[in-house]
Amino acid sequence: MKKAIVIGAGFGGIAAAIRLKKKGYDVELIDRCNQLGGRAQVFNINGFRHDAGPTLITAPFLLAELFELFEKNIDHYLNLVPLNPWYRFIYDDKSIFDYEYSLDKTIENIRKISPEDSQNYIKMLNASKKIYDI
Repeated sequence: MKKAIVIGAGFGGIAAAIRLKKKGYDVELIDRCNQLGGRAQVFNINGFRHDAGPTLITAPFLLAELFELFEKNIDHYLNLVPLNPWYRFIYDDKSIFDYEYSLDKTIENIRKISPEDSQNYIKMLNASKKIYDI
């Protein structure tokens, strides 16, 4: 059996290890932390539970795809809850910016702060899509 070593046990490293395992590799997953998950870890300090992030999964279809590799249904293992807004930023002047599920609403919220940036955001999304498609 071929052997693969994946360094980094965040979402990306775990996904790579799962895909390699499906292809028949004996996989060793190595991370500097004691737990899997990378930034998605939860840890306890002095009796308080802390979320290290991410607090949001914006592409749940990618997780579902990993379960499908092994003919499993993600819904039998996880309960993903839609959130809106995805993020809320509160500035020193008490103004609020919501990054929302709806692209149109997010662009509208950006436009309230900076019309130029709302157009640049669309350009950034288009550039990101080209990279994603590759």
